[in-house]
Amino acid sequence: MGEISIDPKFNIHETYKKVRILNPYRNGSAPAQGGYILDTYPAAAAYSLRKLSGSYTGAAIEVRRSGDNLKQDIGFDANGELNTAALLSFVGAGDGFVATWYDQSGNGQDGLQSSVNTQPKIVSAGAVIMKGANPAISFDVDFLTVPNSKNYFKFLHNGQYAISSVIETPTTDSLISVCGNGAGTKGSIGLSHYYDLRSGNTIFGGFISNSGFVGEILSPTAIQNSTYYNTLLFVDLPAPVIGDRMKAWINGSLIPEQNTKGGTPSTADATYDFEIGGLGDNNFKCTGKYQELIIWNNDKIADAQIISDEVNNYYSIY
Repeated sequence: MGEISIDPKFNIHETYKKVRILNPYRNGSAPAQGGYILDTYPAAAAYSLRKLSGSYTGAAIEVRRSGDNLKQDIGFDANGELNTAALLSFVGAGDGFVATWYDQSGNGQDGLQSSVNTQPKIVSAGAVIMKGANPAISFDVDFLTVPNSKNYFKFLHNGQYAISSVIETPTTDSLISVCGNGAGTKGSIGLSHYYDLRSGNTIFGGFISNSGFVGEILSPTAIQNSTYYNTLLFVDLPAPVIGDRMKAWINGSLIPEQNTKGGTPSTADATYDFEIGGLGDNNFKCTGKYQELIIWNNDKIADAQIISDEVNNYYSIY
C-alpha cells in the first residue's frame, strides 16, 4: 500500500494541515492519528512551538517584551499550536524575546537565557516571526542553555540517541550551531552538531569528541540548494561497525556519508552544559530560524522515515 494524499482537513495534530497517511508496512510505528509525536516516541528532551505531547500541560516559551522587560509564559491554542494571539497581546507593538524554551518531554530540561543580549527573538515590531506558515524563533548569534546538564546529556557522547531539528540557515558566510555540549573541538567531551557555510561550504556536520574523535559525519553535498532543513542525526556509539556509529537523514533522505572515526567513548560528563543554538562554549552561536528540536536517548534509525514524514507533514519543508 502506498501513500495517499489527503487535502485539506485530515489532522494528525488537531490543526489544519496537509497530511499523508503513512504506509503501515514501513519499519517502526507511526504516531496515532489525532495524537502527538511524543505519545508514540517519548523523548529525553523536546522543544517546539507546537505541542508535542498529549500529556504536556505547560507553556511553549517564556517571552520577555522590549517595552518594560516584563516576562510571561505563552502556551498553545486549542489546535496545539503556539498561541500567537496571546503572544501579540502581551508583546504589543515592540519586540519579544525568548527567555525560556520549555522542555515538553517531562524531564525538566528547559533551555534558558537570562542575558537580554543573547535571547533569541520571536516577535519583531509587533509581528510574529515566521518560517513558512509557522512561527519561528530567530537566533542572531544567540543561544539557550540547559543548566546543570553535563551529566544528563552524557548519552550524547557515549550512548545511543537520535536528534530531530527543524531550522532555517542563512546564506551568509557562517558556521551555524544546531546544538551541542562539546565546544566543536577535540579535547572537549561532548557532541557538536552544526551547518558550516563558511568560505562557500555547504556542509552538515556532527561529531563526538574526547581527547580525539569518537565519531564524525560530514555531508558536503546533501544540503546544497536549500536553506530549510529537517535533520535527523542517529548515533550508535557501541555499534561494532565504525561506519554505523553515525548516520543522518536530511529532508527525508539518508545521506551517503558514514562515520570513519573509531575513538573510545568517554564515560565522564560533558565538558559543557547543553546548548540550543550553541556548542557549549563561546564560539559558533546560531544565526537562523529555529522551530523544533527533539532528542531521544535511544536509536531511532528504524523509525527514520516515519519521524521525518511526521515533521515534514507539519512544517512542509521539502
